[in-house]
Amino acid sequence: MQEMNLININTDAFVGKVEKDLGDLGEAKLYVKEDAKPVVLPARKIPIAIQGQVKQELDKLVERGILVPVEEPTEWVNHLAVVRKSSGSLRICLDPQPLNKVLKRKRYRLTTFDDVLPNLNQAKLFTKIDVKEAFWHMRLDEESRKLTTMISPFGRFRWSRLPFGLCVSSEIFARKLNEALNGLEGIFVIADDIIVVGCVETEQSAKSDNDRKLKSLAKRCSEQNIILN
Repeated sequence: MQEMNLININTDAFVGKVEKDLGDLGEAKLYVKEDAKPVVLPARKIPIAIQGQVKQELDKLVERGILVPVEEPTEWVNHLAVVRKSSGSLRICLDPQPLNKVLKRKRYRLTTFDDVLPNLNQAKLFTKIDVKEAFWHMRLDEESRKLTTMISPFGRFRWSRLPFGLCVSSEIFARKLNEALNGLEGIFVIADDIIVVGCVETEQSAKSDNDRKLKSLAKRCSEQNIILN
């Protein structure tokens, strides 16, 4: 098209856009009971058939800054768990059974769909949105990271982001997500899902209402560093 003089590209007018790899809803701190005794667990064996995949996943998490290699002694050493997702790929998780027993919980009540139902008397259209890598939106402070140290056949690693598996992860994330989206009309947080509801009398009007709320949600997510799937 340029050779035919149909368009002229002004390269100096481009604005660069860098896609964020991880969301950021702030820092989280883990609290353990005063009488808690640290537990050091041995590395689990990983089947030879998936050892290469596990190593690749660990390397990816280190590259993204989600995992940090550990060389110094730590009081807590947890198991590593490997979960195969429906897509066939592997997910590296923390298996913190002893740690979960001594973690203090803030007991934040998670919203259920039954809590939302009274607000849906004119609901005509629903949009369900999933937060990408939800818990990883929360950074762990330095002391909390040490608690999440886990051991593998390829060395020890600690989590710099809130890992899946902790009994407090859902409460910490849901509280922060609710705070970040507070005040948005017709938008509800259920676990790590965001529900947008078009509530008016006709279906056509409901679509416009839903679209308007989606735009306000997109703007808020951009402001609050929330990444959606």
